[in-house]
Amino acid sequence: MLDFVLYILFRSWVGVMRLLPLEAWLAAARFAADIYRVLDGRRRRRAAVHIKMAFPDKTFLERKRILAAMYRNFAQNIVETLYLPYMDASFVRRHVAISGWGIFQEAEAKGKGVVFLGCHAGSWELSNIACAFLIGGGRYAMLARPQGKTKKIDAFLNNLRTSKGCGVIRVNELKKMVEHLSQNKVLGSVADHGGREGVLVPFFGKTAKTPTGTVKLAKKLGAPVILAFMHRRRGAEHEMFLEAFHPSGGAGDDKSLAADLAAINAVFEKWIRLYPEEYLWFYRRWKYSSQRRVLILSDGKAGHVKQSQALAGMVRDLGFETEIRTTEVRFKTWAASTALAVIARILGAGAARTCLRFFLEGRTYDEISREVFDVVVSAGSSLAAVNIAVAHENDAASVAIMKPGLLRYSQLDLVVMPEHDRPPKKKNVAVIAGSLNSVSAESMEKDYGMLLSRRPQVAAAGRAGSPKIGLLVGGDSRHYVIRESLAGILVAQLRRILKETGACLFATTSRRTAGSVVRMLHGAFASQENCKLFVDAAQDNPPGTVGGILYASDILVVSGESISMVSEAVASAKPVVVFEPERLTERNKVRRFLEKMQADGCIYLVKTSGIYDKLSWIIGTKPIAAKLDTRAGVIEALKRVIS
Repeated sequence: MLDFVLYILFRSWVGVMRLLPLEAWLAAARFAADIYRVLDGRRRRRAAVHIKMAFPDKTFLERKRILAAMYRNFAQNIVETLYLPYMDASFVRRHVAISGWGIFQEAEAKGKGVVFLGCHAGSWELSNIACAFLIGGGRYAMLARPQGKTKKIDAFLNNLRTSKGCGVIRVNELKKMVEHLSQNKVLGSVADHGGREGVLVPFFGKTAKTPTGTVKLAKKLGAPVILAFMHRRRGAEHEMFLEAFHPSGGAGDDKSLAADLAAINAVFEKWIRLYPEEYLWFYRRWKYSSQRRVLILSDGKAGHVKQSQALAGMVRDLGFETEIRTTEVRFKTWAASTALAVIARILGAGAARTCLRFFLEGRTYDEISREVFDVVVSAGSSLAAVNIAVAHENDAASVAIMKPGLLRYSQLDLVVMPEHDRPPKKKNVAVIAGSLNSVSAESMEKDYGMLLSRRPQVAAAGRAGSPKIGLLVGGDSRHYVIRESLAGILVAQLRRILKETGACLFATTSRRTAGSVVRMLHGAFASQENCKLFVDAAQDNPPGTVGGILYASDILVVSGESISMVSEAVASAKPVVVFEPERLTERNKVRRFLEKMQADGCIYLVKTSGIYDKLSWIIGTKPIAAKLDTRAGVIEALKRVIS
């Protein structure tokens, strides 16, 4: 039904076109384009992002002028399509100037057919009709994809094209293409028809899937290839540029084919840089690019940044060439975060984007506005509104870790939430058992190498076969506190196991560990022969410390106030003994997490006074450790969002 209604409207407009001269319709189109541009939100943003990516050195106003001119040209192109029934050869000769027609004549003289390659620029229908009139004899045909949703309009346009001497060959009609070129006729196609198929080659600095069929066919048949680009001089006057292209290698040579496609893209890029307003910038040319740029928004909390980095790393694991940038978000006032979240909740991401400069410090605003990103990642509720605002501007995927605060879950493309936060059952919510982390066998080995470069004594980790125990001590939090009395019990338990088993110790505190506790642990272990590493993270925290300890240890002892630290330990696939510090709140999400981890067999949750007994049992029985995998479900959800 919709197809029929659109067809009637289309035919009606074609009939109306004869009432006024073309110039009047073009003027009306420019006026309508300025209105439509304001209303065309999503495509306008996509076009603006593509222009910004292609022309990073241009100012905001210059890019805005290109965007406005593109919409006007697009509207005028539509008008010229509707006006096609009233165009003839004399119209084309008056309104379309050809630069380099001799190139076509030389190619035609070879008798092997000619392939014209264009791109999504200029007045596309007029350019094909112009070629058909100028070549004459019904010798020009264009490749066209069937329009499944608007079949009647598609059929009408094809009839209109053929009535002007322009043949139509479907993209899947290979036999017809071969016959056409074998008769020394001319075949027109586009070189930038994006899709899953094709070869990845650069276009404005970012890889884009580029179709291979027409170029392959030309190489196989020996047909000359001519690149064509049309731009609007003014009003209804156009100029078409022609440039000969000489493919390299044979038809089956994939390496030379990729080089040819890259060279073709470079020629079109040259023309588009001269006439950027001609290109259809909202066309999804880079949809299937192999590259993704990820922006991590940081709230200054190391645990949140590590989770965001882990998620950004998963983009790379999906096979994308990934560039990751991190920006620490600083608000002008303490209330700015909440105010922005309220605006985003009530008025949406667009309004939040408009208000960003009023809530963020200048340096932060400049950093997140300067470049183009494909994915925006944040952790913690305070940055969710900034996330969707930046994603909105970049036409990017928005991914938040943990509850999005005041925002609705539906306002983000993906929310990654731990089970202990009691996440809702929604399609865009990925549930994980602990905290996201990037711990893997490869990452631990890499961290161990970095740690060795700073602390080589770690390599001499006790006599062969002796147990190696890693100790990760956190600090006070909203729900827990580590007092000196508890630290004293911890020291006694570890000293006993080290003495009785000959084990060696790798220990680190965190920046959150109280100074008095650090001093107690340092005095107890740092100077001991069997302590091969003691790191006071507040004073000197060598790169790779935690990962290196995870790699070097056979057993891990971890304070239980940090979900992130426990999750990293469990991800190492080593036995993990967790001692719970003194609780300030009886029931809390950390306690729920620890109980769930113990129920799943991922940790051994003990009182501090029970550390010795549990370590003795582990050393004696050597149980197989359970590994916490927080990645698989998130990667699958991320794939749906960014692929």
